Amino acid sequence: MTDKTAEQLSALMDGELETQEIDLLVRRLERDDELAARWARYHLIGEAMRNNLPEQLPFDLGARVS
Repeated sequence: MTDKTAEQLSALMDGELETQEIDLLVRRLERDDELAARWARYHLIGEAMRNNLPEQLPFDLGARVS
């Protein structure tokens, strides 16, 4: 992922991405697993900062480790 893509993703999260760039980035999110994972982490971080996490996160750490 390039620095520009990371900046665009952050701008999208903040509602500051230019309208014409939103569609392109959303299409890339649909194709790029790494970018989609970063998007999910950004949302998780935001929820943690707002103290708005669920009591249990929806993943099985044991399965991921194995």
